[in-house]
Amino acid sequence: MYPLIDSHVHLFDLEKGEYHWLQAENAPHWPDKHLIRRSFSQQDISLTDPVHLSGIVHIEAGYDNNMPWREIEYLEHSASLPLRTVAGADITDANFSDTLAKLAELHSVCGIRHILDEQAVSVLNHPRTLESFKRLAKRGWHFEAQFSASDSQATRALLHVLNTTGVKCIINHAGMIPGETVDDPVWRDSLQHLAQNPNVAIKASGWEMMGSTRQWNTGQVADIIDTLITLFGMQRVMLGSNFPLCLFSCDYPAYWQRLVNSLPAVHLSALLNENAHRWYRF
Repeated sequence: MYPLIDSHVHLFDLEKGEYHWLQAENAPHWPDKHLIRRSFSQQDISLTDPVHLSGIVHIEAGYDNNMPWREIEYLEHSASLPLRTVAGADITDANFSDTLAKLAELHSVCGIRHILDEQAVSVLNHPRTLESFKRLAKRGWHFEAQFSASDSQATRALLHVLNTTGVKCIINHAGMIPGETVDDPVWRDSLQHLAQNPNVAIKASGWEMMGSTRQWNTGQVADIIDTLITLFGMQRVMLGSNFPLCLFSCDYPAYWQRLVNSLPAVHLSALLNENAHRWYRF
């Protein structure tokens, strides 16, 4: 039996939350987005042997971008599993400090995500960003970085704010690898530079978002995870599901079964549980 802390989960309550990105008329314009345009609760992420779900890390999902504490309040009232949360917040906002103060009233928050994507360079170079990172460092919270590591300019900008402020950082979705192999030298070089900072960890997830289809090959994914371990070391790599987006490819138990079957058993305790427990401070 392997205890699992799923390090990247999204739960939705479409009756109460806004979730602009899930609406059909809004980006991203995925043809299969309707498959996840419904509410998902903790009851939808049950597992069978040999993996036992022992905790979840909820990553902001756009419940209310103007008042991100509302999403955390909903989660803390609805989830019974051990829970840590990463709240959404605009690190360029003049009111960032007030937002942090509101979020600090809730016990599960341990970090902030501002989705960088194509705006990574402009957001990270914004005149308010450095001060926002200093505020994160003062609270001991980390920054959740979702961007393409194939963008070397964005990588340099991220390293600058991290090295200047000492903030811990967890990279989402294996640095958004562009395809199903580890052949991109820019992606690998960027991650190698990021891995030199001991305050940076990375999550291996989001396989349904890479390549030209939603399907992913377990052997190729195992190669990617092995590359991440080579770059970051065994103590700074975590596995996550990106639920419910993982449903684009397979159901939740099958997702974890495929990963467990494709990885060396000696790695599983660290990748499934120990590293997430430490980095998200359960």
